[in-house]
Amino acid sequence: MKKLYFILILLLISVQVCFAGGVKTYKSPYFNYTIKYPDDWYTKNASGIIFLMSPVTSDSDDFSENINIIVQDIGKYKMNLKQYADYNYNLFPQHVPSFRLIDRGYTKVSGFEAYYMVYEKIDPDGRKVKHKVYTVLIGSIVYDITFSADKSEYDNYLPQAEQIIHSIKFGK
Repeated sequence: MKKLYFILILLLISVQVCFAGGVKTYKSPYFNYTIKYPDDWYTKNASGIIFLMSPVTSDSDDFSENINIIVQDIGKYKMNLKQYADYNYNLFPQHVPSFRLIDRGYTKVSGFEAYYMVYEKIDPDGRKVKHKVYTVLIGSIVYDITFSADKSEYDNYLPQAEQIIHSIKFGK
């Protein structure tokens, strides 16, 4: 019986670890969404693309695991989610020579149907980077939400990244 309680306590603690230090909320000033992230992460904005950046873990850590969100209106192309996902998927091998697909399929993000793709590539510095991209289409607006990590750290950060990504709320 003590063993069962111990396991339950460990499970409760592990659920809280992802946002252990507190939570911040990013509200897009241009697009109608909010997303929660740990308070030790920080945001960067580059040409309308928001980056949620993890803190570096040591002096030798030269890659900040991150989640970025790209929003675009694809109304003039008249594509559904599958058409857009297929189009996007076919672009990767053309533009990313080291692209290697690991997995792809469909899921839900905040109640909306989403396409996901997991892939690896080698960045310009020779680093192996692993990505998980979620694509959500609401009306004619596409949200591409990408988690990027050094390949060696991907599995360590994935649970936290998933929790952050699934905290996104899309407005009406």
